[in-house]
Amino acid sequence: MDKKKCTVHFSNESGKLKQMNLRQKIGYIWDYYKSYLFLLILAALVIFYIADALHQRSREIVLQGFFSNDDNNLFDAKVIEEDFGKYLTLGPKQRVVFDDSLYVELDSDSEYVVASQGKISGYIAAKELDFIVTTPELVQHYSTHIPLMDLEVFFPNNLLKSINGHLHYVEGTDLVKKAYALDLSQSRFMKNVDYKGDTPYYLIIPSNVSASETLFSFIKYAFGL
Repeated sequence: MDKKKCTVHFSNESGKLKQMNLRQKIGYIWDYYKSYLFLLILAALVIFYIADALHQRSREIVLQGFFSNDDNNLFDAKVIEEDFGKYLTLGPKQRVVFDDSLYVELDSDSEYVVASQGKISGYIAAKELDFIVTTPELVQHYSTHIPLMDLEVFFPNNLLKSINGHLHYVEGTDLVKKAYALDLSQSRFMKNVDYKGDTPYYLIIPSNVSASETLFSFIKYAFGL
């Protein structure tokens, strides 16, 4: 469209708008320009998500944990992230990352289950996963398929004394029963909540995780120590 045609087009549009009340003007502008507005909003969202991703990458992950098979929403990842972050008094370039969307079912070929298991395995292999909270069935499965940390050896003595009664012993890859899991039944996530189920949840730690005060702080936070 050349300059002359643009001028005529603008004049026509301006004339139409002058004859309308405010409501009609808004409706007309929306109908005429909504595709452009949609593209503008879409572009703004893309820019926002890219900026947010870059910002998140600039922040150090001080703890990463997965909650799987949480059918009763006992472990709301976002709520725990925020609350535990306050408990730690994180710096502006630090963050904790929790994921409660994973679901694993043994012998299932469901795409969602396969993707969940793949994410768990991948993060363990990359040494980026500090703990998993899951059901007794999966604790037993992981203990014989993934080297887990013996919590009696891993936890410092002062912490071990406080949670000793919550240790759960299962057979590991060496077929010897060790304290590979921590029963969360008396933790803040399950104690004094309206949970009518009889499924306990256990916390396990991959054996390639380094001891860290942040991980120990999460255990203290979980049990109100």
